[in-house]
Amino acid sequence: MNVDGLGEVVERRPGLVAAAAAIVFVCGLLLGAAVFMTSRTSTSYDHGRPPSLLGVDAKGAPDAWAIASMTIIVVVSAGCAFLVVASARSRFRVDPLHDGVRLQRLGETRLVPYADLKSVGVEGKQLALRLRSTLMFSVNTGMGDPADVRELRDEILRRMDAVRYEEPPVEAPEHDDEPLLAPGGRSVDRWLSDLRAMAGDTGYRDAAMSPERLWHVVENRSAPPAVRAGAAIVLVAGAGPRAHDRLHAIATACDDNHLRIALERIARRTDDHGLHAALEPLFASKSG
Repeated sequence: MNVDGLGEVVERRPGLVAAAAAIVFVCGLLLGAAVFMTSRTSTSYDHGRPPSLLGVDAKGAPDAWAIASMTIIVVVSAGCAFLVVASARSRFRVDPLHDGVRLQRLGETRLVPYADLKSVGVEGKQLALRLRSTLMFSVNTGMGDPADVRELRDEILRRMDAVRYEEPPVEAPEHDDEPLLAPGGRSVDRWLSDLRAMAGDTGYRDAAMSPERLWHVVENRSAPPAVRAGAAIVLVAGAGPRAHDRLHAIATACDDNHLRIALERIARRTDDHGLHAALEPLFASKSG
């Protein structure tokens, strides 16, 4: 299946693919061995000895038929593992996000921005996505009711229209953000305390750091990681569940592993102990 140009890979988990293949392979081995042992049980007891997996013949040599059977079981199990994993890898499931459609399959997540989508159709329980690059792709939705699939399509279309007609944001000067949000030599405890106090100061927030401006800082890839994390802490302190979903989506697309972990823990409202452990690498890198 050709997925070139479908979307940016934002998460790759080869370990999940390997684990799925290993589980299917082992299950195949166990099933094959169980069937084989069942077939050998009566024969073994007829000769006055307990059944064994490979065994020996009357002359004490390895049982060639048993070895051949086990070889076949191993080959068939490996083939089944390959087919199951290949089938799972060939199908995407869809999940809409605030800035694009997230496509998930075994071991991989891709993000297709709404600006890259040309049209969205319904094919039974699947969505047909047509990109501006002329690529067309059918995606599993995981929904049992076609009405739910149509509702998902309509939601994606609404978000596509919102992106198409929204005005580009007016960017505020970047140098104003760092002194307000960066650690600036403070300890993690003092920094967190000051950021939470900032979130509770409505007048200060309205004047200097509106939610829109804070989101711009969190999404700004050129900003220092600690500054982006500081903006996220201020946002989450007074935000609702939808803000947490948006922050989690930003974390998923984050290239910096330390910052990704920090943003995910901020989005989940992790306790201070877990949050400290995620923020300390940002201090150690002196990026904020």
